[in-house]
Amino acid sequence: MKHKLKAIIWDFDGTIADTQKMHAKTEVQTLKKYGIKISEHEITQRFAGVKLSVIFKTLFDENNITTGYLESRKIKWKMVDKIISKTAPKFMPGVKKLFRECKKQNIIMAIASSSIKSYLDRAINKMGIQKLFEVVVSGNDVRLGKPNPEIFIKTMKLLKISNKECIVIEDGNAGVIAAQKAKIKCIAVGDHIDKSIIKKTSMYVDSLKKLNLNFIKKYFGF
Repeated sequence: MKHKLKAIIWDFDGTIADTQKMHAKTEVQTLKKYGIKISEHEITQRFAGVKLSVIFKTLFDENNITTGYLESRKIKWKMVDKIISKTAPKFMPGVKKLFRECKKQNIIMAIASSSIKSYLDRAINKMGIQKLFEVVVSGNDVRLGKPNPEIFIKTMKLLKISNKECIVIEDGNAGVIAAQKAKIKCIAVGDHIDKSIIKKTSMYVDSLKKLNLNFIKKYFGF
């Protein structure tokens, strides 16, 4: 049975907004205060799309550091808020075109992001796109973060759609795994995706600017 595409569920950082480097930089700077050395490249490769609480807990444990875990998360988000308050995040290539095509074809959109709600609300408002999304689900809204599929299952429930009626667009390995666990067709985008995790039900592209909505629908059989 052929299903109709009703919704696109977007990751935010690194997928809609060009903010992945900002997150990596502020995380590296914060962790350095606690004696944890990690490069921006490594933190992106290992943890893009993962909740900050999990990232820092993992790295604090790996480095046998037992204090400062809660304080470090507050420091990181304070640094990000300072940046966002001054400058609106830029759009990733190809995103605005897909937004226009979704609106034209009456495809609803949602955000499912591991980031905290206060940051997401501020960034989305700064970019002027808050009215484009039916639902925004943040890391605060789920118990288990990506790669657990909980965030996508919750988003589909709020949109009142099934996993056969939507696609996910993700730039993080954790998000791609989560979408595939939820049995949602997924577009994995960006150069830090591990292509070995991509199943036949998913598609890899290095940039969204190479895609249009009609091609996406045809590729996934909608």
